[in-house]
Amino acid sequence: MYGTAKYQLPAGGKSRTSESIWLGLARMLSLGMSFVLAAILSRYMTVDGYGTYRQVLYVYTTLLAYAMTSFVGFRLMYRPFKDIAVLQSCISIKDIFSYSIPVFNASVYGFIIGSASQFFVSRYFGVAEFAQFANGFMELPFAGVIIAVIASVMLPEFSRMYAAGTAKEEYILLWNRTVFQSASLIYPISIFCFIFAEDIITCLYGPKYGIASDLFRIITIINIARILPYRPIMFALGKGKLFADIHLFTAVLVVGLDIACVNFFPSVTGIALISTGTTLLCLYLLMMSVSKMLGTNVGSLMPWRKLGILLVCSLCSGLASKTATTIFGTATHGMSLGLGGIVFILGYGCLSYLAGIRYSHFITQILSILKLK
Repeated sequence: MYGTAKYQLPAGGKSRTSESIWLGLARMLSLGMSFVLAAILSRYMTVDGYGTYRQVLYVYTTLLAYAMTSFVGFRLMYRPFKDIAVLQSCISIKDIFSYSIPVFNASVYGFIIGSASQFFVSRYFGVAEFAQFANGFMELPFAGVIIAVIASVMLPEFSRMYAAGTAKEEYILLWNRTVFQSASLIYPISIFCFIFAEDIITCLYGPKYGIASDLFRIITIINIARILPYRPIMFALGKGKLFADIHLFTAVLVVGLDIACVNFFPSVTGIALISTGTTLLCLYLLMMSVSKMLGTNVGSLMPWRKLGILLVCSLCSGLASKTATTIFGTATHGMSLGLGGIVFILGYGCLSYLAGIRYSHFITQILSILKLK
């Protein structure tokens, strides 16, 4: 057997993991509502009208997930401690700023990386193209939720290990196990979405947005590489500045390439490829940094054999499901998704079981954490 998807609880116990999972479910519900709203508006508005709406929403949310949030945060920062006596902290101001400044800088650079492509498409290609881009060039929301949940659990765990002087070999073991657990969820759904991108986009937003499926395929490639957050281990080991510097380099690179794109080879697909390529480069640099920090190489840092098995199982199941929809000649995109989904689940379930991947252990642990058993 190559391994299992069995979930291993960190030292914090079930309470922290349970809270993280509930937080992830809440975020998934919120994202689901935004998808429903986008699907409804896409079908009942013109492409130009919907593009204008998404431009206004982009500006509004930017002012809100950074300006308004900062204002409210500063207002609420001291309220929980209003009637509590001030005590001398054992943490120096230098230590506080050495941690918080890289967090702030990385957040700013991350905002630039995430919003640059939207800005250039909106500014230089018009509302219709922006509508296509906004609906197509979006990472799978469940992947972001999974990574956020893992990050909220792993940061205190890595910090605890660092404070306890844990050997670097233990970091690598925990990293390998967590990478495989994350990939076992992200890989199969990402491959299915890549193969059935046109059906998914058309079912969600209507036939007017069918060409956005190519953009959806491009950004889905990121989910194959972004299977684990690098922030927790780098900040826990005191490498927050390096984390921020890598994001600064990526932000400058993506903006520079986007400027070159709109001036010399204007293309929405080009903007999408630049965003995806620079993100993959950023992830590679972060991976190299983590391997250097742990005194190992990339080959030892990642469970490449297990990840390869997940990809092979996912690809074989995806190709089988696509073949089935072609043979049976499904009349609608919805029927194609339904038949393809059934064949994919059955095929992947059999192949993953034969490969020794046991999802039943993972599901059992999640149910016990959520106290549903």
